[in-house]
Amino acid sequence: MVAPMNEQLASEVEGTTLATLFLDAVREVGDHVALRAGVGESSAQYTYAAYADRVARIAAGLHARGLRRGDRVVLMFRNIPEFHFIDTAITFCGATPVSIYNSSSPDQIAYLAGHCDAKFAIVENDAFLASMREAAASLPLLREIGVLRGDADFTVDELLAHEPIDLAAAASNVHPTDLATVIYTSGTTGPPKGVMITQRNLTYTVAMMKRAGLEVDPDVVGSRIISYLPMAHIAERLTTHYGGIGGRYEVTCLADMSELAAALRVVRPNVMLGVPRVWEKLQAGLHAALSADAATLEQFDKGMAAAAPIAAAKALGRASEADLATLAFLDEVGFAPLRALLGLDDLRIAVSSAAPIAPELVTWFRGLGVPLSELYGLSETSGPMTWNGVHPKAGMVGQAIVGCEVRLDTDGEIICRGGNIFAGYLKDPFKTAEVIDADGWLHTGDIGEFDADGYLRVVDRKKELII
Repeated sequence: MVAPMNEQLASEVEGTTLATLFLDAVREVGDHVALRAGVGESSAQYTYAAYADRVARIAAGLHARGLRRGDRVVLMFRNIPEFHFIDTAITFCGATPVSIYNSSSPDQIAYLAGHCDAKFAIVENDAFLASMREAAASLPLLREIGVLRGDADFTVDELLAHEPIDLAAAASNVHPTDLATVIYTSGTTGPPKGVMITQRNLTYTVAMMKRAGLEVDPDVVGSRIISYLPMAHIAERLTTHYGGIGGRYEVTCLADMSELAAALRVVRPNVMLGVPRVWEKLQAGLHAALSADAATLEQFDKGMAAAAPIAAAKALGRASEADLATLAFLDEVGFAPLRALLGLDDLRIAVSSAAPIAPELVTWFRGLGVPLSELYGLSETSGPMTWNGVHPKAGMVGQAIVGCEVRLDTDGEIICRGGNIFAGYLKDPFKTAEVIDADGWLHTGDIGEFDADGYLRVVDRKKELII
């Protein structure tokens, strides 16, 4: 079932795939840094041209080992550049990469790899390899297991030794209707469901978010960003992998999420995605640093009490000149140095997603001068559904993003449709029919309400679905 798309966006992405988006990026910014491995002095970095060379060699190696169009490959990797090389190479083979959580047990791996009929698995290290091998005992369709470096059926280094394929020729065999990935997600009960996302879904969603991002920051293309959340989740995958390609981002890959605070001070990102817990930890870290001096903390809290309501009004264009002057003064003498201390001083787009965030936390960060906003979406919407990064309201998840039509059903359920709506649940047409109606509307299972300006608030759950 194909949902209606925004006509202009649909026209822009007509015939495109992730492969063509990647080739466009390589052609336009081939000498720009695409990926960095961590933030140490000896950290490797790769330009878009170097990225493409590795993709072409890995794709050649995978094809030589028998990977064919329509096959599926499960991946278990932390956030390292090699994930991007391999995932993109699989796409150029016409196959489908399926990233699964690194914390998955052998039984969970067996279910997911079996459900998607994976022919190959590629993992990062010996620990993941051991789990994959245990799972493989019950996976008759799994032909080979590869590892970055180690003792397996093949290594990524062996794939890289192949002569590169012609990526332009390979891209012609990747079609908009092809399955780009499967995101496994579930409610609190029942086995995980495989959310099928097509090439068209992703190029449409990347274009949708790029347009929305440009409204917030006209210089968003080429931004610095840190990749640190699981690639098995649509939020990270869309933002730093697919969105990284579409936005020509400079992505710093952080294999250890506990190093985020230190990495922020080095990278000084322009764009940042975080789940609420990440923003809570950043707030707590700043409070801990300030609490060493009671007088300093008291002064900060007083300044924040004055700044937060002004910043909230400013976000909606409702602050007076006098209030703006007060906010500027507070920022200069107090908050700007603290943003620099956190590494958030060059942040132009800051998003919280994947779970509800406390309105007070959004207000606090905006008072600090961090442009935090909340985005709402599902795996089934290829990520985003509603967002407003220009004029956010704390406690609201923004307005419908151009390209995704959002409304409330008669019972208050949030429903939406657009080119970002998934193709259905893998091997489960009945559950697909339960959530996508005859007119292409996706039923989210969430209850919402709109205010007079079209901002959405999620207020309840109608039923257990995918979040």
